[in-house]
Amino acid sequence: CLLVFEFHTSWKVSKKYGAHVNDSSFEAPHEQKSDWAGLRPSRPRKVYPRAVSIDPLDGDDNNNKNAAPVPYTKKFEHNSVPRNPPQITPSWFEPNAADFVGGYDENVCEPMYDWQLESFPNCNKFHELDLSTMRFVNSGGSRSAFELKEEFDGISNKFIYKSVKFYREISPRGQEEQRKDGLLLERMSSSPFIPDIHGYCSLAVMMDFMPEGSMHDYIKGARLAGGSTLSPVDRLKIVIQIAGSVAALHSIDNTEQPSFFHNDLCCHQYLFQDGIFKLNDFNYARPIYMNKNKNERCTMNGGFGMSMWSARSLEEHQMSLGYRHYKAPVPDKIDVWMMGNIMHIIMTDLYIFEEPENLKWRVAGQRMIQGKRTEIPEHIRNSNDPSYVAMMKALDMTWTYEWSERPSARSITDYLMGELRKITGEEDPDLRVTLPERDPKQKNTESDFDYHND
Repeated sequence: CLLVFEFHTSWKVSKKYGAHVNDSSFEAPHEQKSDWAGLRPSRPRKVYPRAVSIDPLDGDDNNNKNAAPVPYTKKFEHNSVPRNPPQITPSWFEPNAADFVGGYDENVCEPMYDWQLESFPNCNKFHELDLSTMRFVNSGGSRSAFELKEEFDGISNKFIYKSVKFYREISPRGQEEQRKDGLLLERMSSSPFIPDIHGYCSLAVMMDFMPEGSMHDYIKGARLAGGSTLSPVDRLKIVIQIAGSVAALHSIDNTEQPSFFHNDLCCHQYLFQDGIFKLNDFNYARPIYMNKNKNERCTMNGGFGMSMWSARSLEEHQMSLGYRHYKAPVPDKIDVWMMGNIMHIIMTDLYIFEEPENLKWRVAGQRMIQGKRTEIPEHIRNSNDPSYVAMMKALDMTWTYEWSERPSARSITDYLMGELRKITGEEDPDLRVTLPERDPKQKNTESDFDYHND
């Protein structure tokens, strides 16, 4: 099996410099859609490899005589590298991450911080990988995960290499999605509710090896078993993990104003490690802009770019269903609503609007707009258990109808931690939980590990 890794950058070449290719048919990979999709040609191409050099566009073309279709020879291999290439510096490029943000009025809105549109790759780490140890683990909607081993001081450690699926076309937007994932994993590395990152380079990230599955795997196993055996206090601890992870994202560098929002919160985005569910998959996250005139977060008027389903936020249902009193929210408030959906699942073992009948998103959305909520089972609704009481109170906070009055993820986390301290009588209670054993025949979500590995 041959694994091909292509590292690209989310930058556009400035007018001063460019790729010098003596072939008028040449196109950039993301523009040559029919031939570059998934690196598999759609038709045979009987051409020799081209020698490509990077030189100033106002340079002497005589230095580029070798940049032409030639048979592959040692001479070609040697001449593929310019003899005296100019040094590549940041001045060659212009950051283009802002091109993919959208939804803000750019006349009054601007990024809060420079780092929101930057990245900090360490590509040499990727070139040092021993690909012979790679094993396929799982795939999500757009990326695949591989298990790798690293030897250091005689100790073998496993980690995960996650990159865009090989058959997918590489595009600037896809590169931008991976930039955000790597950036946010790095910015939140101090949080116990976020996986550790080992590296980032263009289309790929390396992160902790987390073989214990996702939150969806736990939920699926619990439902197949007829309900989770977790105690109410353990469910409360998981709810705190959920709220704490969103609070970590919304308070990067301990700022009062959230600078990013996740935009895709669901049970599939949480991985289990050492008793803690940790939030990952930040590729659909978006930066939050600041209003230059009012010194407050900008609202998003153009939507959030995600497919609709019942577990999206109230505001997205209002917008999609044409609610005439819809008011565009500040973006972090949709995360707060959606984290309540996950908290509900953990507390009840039920998805929202599943009981007494399973509703399609349009019907569920109409009920939300009318101020109605998914039903909570009677044994929980009437319970005096302080853990259930705390979780139901937190749900009321996350599902506050007016987004301007909806509490922050941090304040909800603080409330839940205060209630857990009262329940346990401990100032620093252990948040780790032990999940019920799953049926050994249950495969991890969307996993085709056995198909790809012996």
